[in-house]
Amino acid sequence: MRFKTFFISCFLIADRFSQNTTYRDPLGRFHIDCPLSWRQMSLSDDGVEFVSGNAFVILMAYPGSNWNAVLNRVSTEVGGQYHNFTVVNRGPFKVDGRPGAFVTSTGINPQGVDSFLTVVATDDGENAYVLMASCPRGQYQALQPVFRGMIESFCFGAKERSRSTAIVQPLRTGSGLA
Repeated sequence: MRFKTFFISCFLIADRFSQNTTYRDPLGRFHIDCPLSWRQMSLSDDGVEFVSGNAFVILMAYPGSNWNAVLNRVSTEVGGQYHNFTVVNRGPFKVDGRPGAFVTSTGINPQGVDSFLTVVATDDGENAYVLMASCPRGQYQALQPVFRGMIESFCFGAKERSRSTAIVQPLRTGSGLA
C-alpha cells in the first residue's frame, strides 16, 4: 500500500511540473517558470512577456541596482495609464533571497478592463528587475497562485531553484503579497 501511495504521489508531482516551462534569459541574468499554456514573447534583450487571455506577466531588467526607484517609476508610469488607479497593498518582499518590494493596485487598464496589477522589484547588484502581473479583477483569485508561482520561481543567473515553489502550489497565507 505504501508503494502504491508513493507511486501515485510521484505521478502527481511529475504531472504538476510537466505543466510548466522555464524561460532562460538569453544573457544569462535570470530564469523563471511559467505555465506551458502561456504565450511567451521576447521584449528585446531587456525582458520577456507571458500572456494568457487578458492576463499577462512582464519581466524587465533595468541597468543599476536601485530597485526601489525603478519600482516607484514603473508603478507611477503604469498607474498613469489606468483610470481610478488605487494602491491596495504594498510591502517588502524577497525575490530569490534578495530584498525587494511589491505594490498591488486596481483600476481600469488602458483596454478598459477592471484589473488587478502587482509590480514586484528586486536587484542582483548590477541590474534591477521588475515583474508586472495583471489580470481582470474577476480572474484574480484564480490567477493569484499562478502569479505567485512565477514570482517565486524567479532565479538570478543559471543556478537552479528547488521545484518546491511550483506554479500550481497553493498560495501560502500571510505572505503579504496581495
